[in-house]
Amino acid sequence: MIRTIVAATTAALLAFSSQGPASAEGPTEVPETIEWAITSDGSERDERIQLTLSYRSRGDHSQWSNGINPDELQGFDPAQFATGADRLVRFRILRDAGRFDCEGIARRQGGSGECRFEHDPAFAAELERRGIGRPTRAESFGLALARVGLELVDSLDRHHYSRPTVGDLVRSGIHGVTATYVDEMTRAGWPDGALDGLVEMRIHGVSAPYVRALAEAGYRPDAAMVRQLAIHGVTTDFIREMGDLGYRRLTAEELVTLRIHGVSAQFVRALAELGYEGLSADQLRSMRIHGVTAEYVRAKLRPDFRPTPEELVSLRIRGT
Repeated sequence: MIRTIVAATTAALLAFSSQGPASAEGPTEVPETIEWAITSDGSERDERIQLTLSYRSRGDHSQWSNGINPDELQGFDPAQFATGADRLVRFRILRDAGRFDCEGIARRQGGSGECRFEHDPAFAAELERRGIGRPTRAESFGLALARVGLELVDSLDRHHYSRPTVGDLVRSGIHGVTATYVDEMTRAGWPDGALDGLVEMRIHGVSAPYVRALAEAGYRPDAAMVRQLAIHGVTTDFIREMGDLGYRRLTAEELVTLRIHGVSAQFVRALAELGYEGLSADQLRSMRIHGVTAEYVRAKLRPDFRPTPEELVSLRIRGT
């Protein structure tokens, strides 16, 4: 089985995928060696490069990939990418939970090699002092891979989230919950003080602007509602467009129903131009389900006959 875990950070947004059941528990052991690979176009020093760390453990192949600033690789000069000759390189990657000591070969626009991980006992002791618990070496490895440090712990504490466990922090890092994400969601009005809820929002791609837009549209977002909207692709553009057409009091369930059945602002607008304004969400859904298009309505209209939405649906069902 191949399992790919790609960490999301403030610098880069990536995704988690798996050929088997997705696991968010993080590494269960620290491999003796971790493979690294870097890709770059070898230009200016401050340009971001793509760093991939991968390892094998108990038959699984896990991979973490981030866009990072070259300065994060202590002792490595990106100018070495500019030469066509292979060069031996050594560098360190420092994270709160530990460090990666790496060496390998750099070549034009890339490089590869191996790293070894060493956890930071001081960081582990600090988590224990804060009542979170002392991470195992494997948990420290997972925290380091996911770039989880005290910044996230401080942000959760500052916004009155319940105290996380070490496992909570690992899962948060795997799914891309960063201190920045916590801060932005709080400023957007996210009401849920449970870390599990925040992780779920991150999994479904819910952003702070999305939460803010819901609030501005008159909704009081909570985990259940936002999950439902996000899963079914109810975008803020859809909510705004429907609001502009007079549908400002639709419930979350109505928004989802309309979205599932393909009711678009264009569809509503076309019906309104034919005189069918102010239709209920249920009427719009029924017409869309049964194929009552604007073209069909136009063909049925007569100077002395204007069928109701229900009559149109009935005509369409009978094939007339």
